[in-house]
Amino acid sequence: MGRHSTVVRRTPVRTGWFIAAAGLVASVALALTTTGTMSAYTASISNTTNTANTVSIEMTQGPDASTVACRSTATGTTTCSTDLYAGTNLRPGDTTRGTSTVIKNTGGVAASAFSLAPGVCNGTVSTSNSICYWLLVTVTWTTPSGTTTVISKQNAGAIGGKSFAISPAPAAGQGGTATVTVSLDPAAPNDSQAQTMNQSLVWTFTA
Repeated sequence: MGRHSTVVRRTPVRTGWFIAAAGLVASVALALTTTGTMSAYTASISNTTNTANTVSIEMTQGPDASTVACRSTATGTTTCSTDLYAGTNLRPGDTTRGTSTVIKNTGGVAASAFSLAPGVCNGTVSTSNSICYWLLVTVTWTTPSGTTTVISKQNAGAIGGKSFAISPAPAAGQGGTATVTVSLDPAAPNDSQAQTMNQSLVWTFTA
């Protein structure tokens, strides 16, 4: 027998899709590279000096328009030792005109409200014959527009812990005169004598 040659057929390699895939990858890479280096026009404004501040409202008190005896603090409250009742050696039916005081708004804004808040009346006697129940208090407020009555002959015990509106409230740089009058009720009993009392008066501007 003669020798026979065996021929092995090679399967053709399909390279077309490799080439297409490679081309796609290159296109994507090129697109990404191009996008990353693109620039754009912009315009901007930076506001760097934006500020805010608070206004102050301040109260002064004194015996007249040109004298300041007490001034409110930055926290809004101060203590003033001026005795506005000045009720000395009262007998039933006696009336004492207390110390008139000029209250002025020296802050930078008009007061939207003005009020008076008497504190609790503290007397040396706490029973029904206490001077707190027989001492009558009247408060008036006088401005160029006229005089208004804030409290009218109410006993010191009754007004304690209450708040009374005062009108008109002063504009910035304006004020008025508060006058306090105290009297001892003519019906005060005999055992109300030889007593003392004290009571705070708190004046407040609201802005």
